[in-house]
Amino acid sequence: MFVPIDRNAPLAEQIYQHIRSAILGGTLTPGKRLPPTRELARDLSVSRNTVLSAYERLGAEGYVEGGGSSGTWVCHDLPDPTPVRKRARPSGRSRSSGRSSGPSSGRSSGRTSGPSSPRSRSRSRIPRHQLTPYAQAAMRHRDLFSPLSSTDRSHLEVDFRFNVALADLPARRVWSQLQREVASRLAAAPPPVRMLNREESLRATVARDLAVTRGIRAEPEQVFPVDTGLHAIGLVARALVPSGARVALEDPHFMGARQVFRSLGAKVTTVPVDTDGLRVDRLPRDGDSVRLAYLSPSLQWPTGGVLPLARRLRLLEWARTQDAFVLENDHNTHLPDRGRPLESLQSIDADGRVLYLAMPSHLFSPPVSLAYLVVPPGLVDTFEALIALEGRRHQLLVTEVMEAFLSGGHMARLLRRINTRVRPVRRYLRERLSRIEGLSVGPGNGGLHVHAQVRGWSPRQIDEVVRRAEARGVGLYPDAPYYFRRPANGGLIFGFGELDAKQIDRGLKVLADELSN
Repeated sequence: MFVPIDRNAPLAEQIYQHIRSAILGGTLTPGKRLPPTRELARDLSVSRNTVLSAYERLGAEGYVEGGGSSGTWVCHDLPDPTPVRKRARPSGRSRSSGRSSGPSSGRSSGRTSGPSSPRSRSRSRIPRHQLTPYAQAAMRHRDLFSPLSSTDRSHLEVDFRFNVALADLPARRVWSQLQREVASRLAAAPPPVRMLNREESLRATVARDLAVTRGIRAEPEQVFPVDTGLHAIGLVARALVPSGARVALEDPHFMGARQVFRSLGAKVTTVPVDTDGLRVDRLPRDGDSVRLAYLSPSLQWPTGGVLPLARRLRLLEWARTQDAFVLENDHNTHLPDRGRPLESLQSIDADGRVLYLAMPSHLFSPPVSLAYLVVPPGLVDTFEALIALEGRRHQLLVTEVMEAFLSGGHMARLLRRINTRVRPVRRYLRERLSRIEGLSVGPGNGGLHVHAQVRGWSPRQIDEVVRRAEARGVGLYPDAPYYFRRPANGGLIFGFGELDAKQIDRGLKVLADELSN
């Protein structure tokens, strides 16, 4: 028996794992005798005690039996996986050749080929019809982010990636200090105290903070700390959108929202946007049974439009007359280009139709698994029940650290420092983009990116520009993945959170060269 040995890793563990995998994979069948311990120890140049240790563990777990002078063999009562293996697709060689590409060829060479892992074999055997419709849909719609934004591009000299973590050294030091203080306090607390639901303080602090910064009108009980924005979107969909019902989605939009809705069986209806955000006049009307509209009214992703007050009021009237709800994704509105951002849509909702989502986690590196979902009073009990049935409550450490970070004013100070840093960079980037022939630069209302369309260029042509720019060390990001229906004109998204003027000039020179070619 051949066992590949790494002398820098535990030897008995490697022997155990190899034999176990061979048994589960069908290479070693029930009743098959294992090599004597002395013989295998000699072949592998290890001590006999090492082999004995592996055999004893296999025996204790029921993989082998026997031992001593009578030898050791694979347990007879294990199911034989050979019939399953024989049903595998032929290798393409004829039977008359006496050869096979499988792990066993009918001839013994004294060596066994490496067995497939039990995990990979079992995954390949699960018929799709045994999965629930939700699981099948989730597998079809599991691409939550643009491929370029979720791959390693650290080799680039200039990378216009967006949504980068911006917490500076002072903020990271405060966060670390708060973590140590909270961890020490929790360690000293008796177990019953640690088990209490400690989210109430965070919910009250978030409600006060959102009231000041975004005009949110909510009691603490309406605020639900959740793991991520995707978690919140999934909760909203399960609460308000039955399978087969329709969701109106601004187009373009956050890819993850689209995939979550579709995986839960919703039918997506897209609504176009312009420089002012969602075209409310294009929302489906009577007879279309739309249950929910999803949008980012205060900073449209990724075009940067801000929904004017008149459209907001018409959107709320639409929700009331259609008996629908609105999910407001308040993405990056804490980084306005000037003054205060327009207050949230939820702040002017008098009928309890708007659910509000905020995601501060992206400010930190590594990201903090925390987002806030604010629901209307009439849905509090519903979301309490949904979260209770999920069995998901936030980690006590994260909850208490974020509460201290907010209540201590550290978040407000961090955002002021970030705005002071990124505003001139955003304006510089927009001014330089406006000099490139053929680009239509989108609204500059804030956030951590600038959107620009390339007049007369198709998304396929933009993809080629992106590929050529990457070969020259510059990372560009097309906007096409964020559209449900591929747009006629291609565009690009320029993040700038990690760039200075010199890097911006270097990257845009490459872009201008590629567009002129």
